[in-house]
Amino acid sequence: DLCRAVTGREDSPAILERLCELTPILTDAVDGSWLRIHALAREFLGELFEGLPEADRRRYYGAAASWLASHGFHEEAARRALSSGQDQLALDLAERSLYDIYLTGQVSRIAQWLDRLPIDELGQRPRLRIALGWALAKNDRNADAARIVAPILDDLTADTSDRFESIQIVTTAALYMDKLDQALALFTPWRAQVSGFNPIQKQVTANLDALLALHQ
Repeated sequence: DLCRAVTGREDSPAILERLCELTPILTDAVDGSWLRIHALAREFLGELFEGLPEADRRRYYGAAASWLASHGFHEEAARRALSSGQDQLALDLAERSLYDIYLTGQVSRIAQWLDRLPIDELGQRPRLRIALGWALAKNDRNADAARIVAPILDDLTADTSDRFESIQIVTTAALYMDKLDQALALFTPWRAQVSGFNPIQKQVTANLDALLALHQ
């Protein structure tokens, strides 16, 4: 279905089946619903694809993004939307997927998006800002974490849970920069009022409590 959506060819199933039977290019994936492409074939076909006119490449990427989004593959759809020049759609899709990825602990996977998304165009997307903020706070660009979540902290009408998680991000970034006194000053006013609004935030609070207590 994805191949048909991208190429417009109704005979896509027959072509893919023939390639699986007669060549080593495609093989069945473990779950049987997808096909794997040989690495050398992927590289070769990728080079051919890059040689297509930009308008054609964007059209193919856009078609892939639409199909993937409609079938729940939001992160993959966001990548294709970016490549098709649909930045706002990419941001919408990234917001729907990256925070859930953060909750699984795959912060490095989120970090891969930092140089791909138009950071200055994030707008009012708190879940996306928070996911990217966590990725920044825990790598060598931690000084940028505060900039990403600043619009949430500065908005007194924003969701209190989002504002609390934003201060957790800024505090964590300060700890990663060895600015322990700054981290304590940032977190203490909030910590006096709340410990967290969900299990993840409460766990992070416990970690911050331990680190700051050790510092003191």
